[in-house]
Amino acid sequence: MKKSLYIAFGFLFFLHGCAQEKKEQTMDILTTSQRIDYLKKNIQRYNYEPLYQIETETNYSYQVLVNDFPVYTHFGPYGSMKFNINSSILQSGKQKLEIKIYPRYINKTDQKEYLDNRGTFKLFITQTAWRKDGGGLEEPKTILEYELPKENKQTGNTIDYAKLKSFTDSLSFEAKIPYMLQGWTDGEVFKKEDSLQLKAQVAAFYQDIIDAYQKKEWDYFNTQYLQAEKEWYQSEYFPDNIIEEYQKGVEDSDGKYKIVFFPLENYKLSIYGNGRILCLETISGKNKGKSAFGYTYENEERKGTVYLDLYLYRPKGSSQFQIIR
Repeated sequence: MKKSLYIAFGFLFFLHGCAQEKKEQTMDILTTSQRIDYLKKNIQRYNYEPLYQIETETNYSYQVLVNDFPVYTHFGPYGSMKFNINSSILQSGKQKLEIKIYPRYINKTDQKEYLDNRGTFKLFITQTAWRKDGGGLEEPKTILEYELPKENKQTGNTIDYAKLKSFTDSLSFEAKIPYMLQGWTDGEVFKKEDSLQLKAQVAAFYQDIIDAYQKKEWDYFNTQYLQAEKEWYQSEYFPDNIIEEYQKGVEDSDGKYKIVFFPLENYKLSIYGNGRILCLETISGKNKGKSAFGYTYENEERKGTVYLDLYLYRPKGSSQFQIIR
């Protein structure tokens, strides 16, 4: 999904063969009006539309995964955040939660080597829902509270965080949702021994999407994201007017900002979704842990940095990657 791009633009007003690979795409390229019609017809409405959110309070770096999908990653100071997680909840029932804690940052770029016993990390999962009268969200109900444990679960011994370079904990929580998403469940399971080849293929896909954006091939760019966005819109129950706004957002922003993409370098291949999802993540510097698909934008009034989601999977029996989030 292009969540980060929409945050930047939507909310401002609310190596190998990549060129040939694009020519061989078999999907139909849809216009803006066709995509909007398709989405409106395929987003279901429900009497009760629960929304699950995570809120963190911490001075550590960290990553939170729901069902082995990274819902939030932060490297740097000031890590407290609140974010929606519905798009990583594919169906009702028990959901897997994984928390990875990393050392604090001394400043924007320098990270400590070890954790420490004075660091803090708290996490809350809440459930709310959209009011049908248009009055916003219901008062949230906390369904899980977490704080870094003082003792090891297996041994009962006190944990000395000052001796650890990282800490991982796994939990679960129950979620009840009205929809069911296919997500990456039918995806091929990738093998780590194929990482070099996969890294080159994923980089080629990323470059193809960057090229499409730079060439203003908006219909191609947006059609590539269409299935991912259908699941995102469904999971967060987007109304028709927001669907229209988001689908028109990228093209409507054309020419309003100077866009400079980061070079596609200094990245690693990461595998999520129980081996079914691939992405490229920056490995060092102030952008560490963020998507390798990012850019800066500016005009006379404002400037900033955007990192776009670009998570790929390959359906079983297919030879091509597809964007899944």
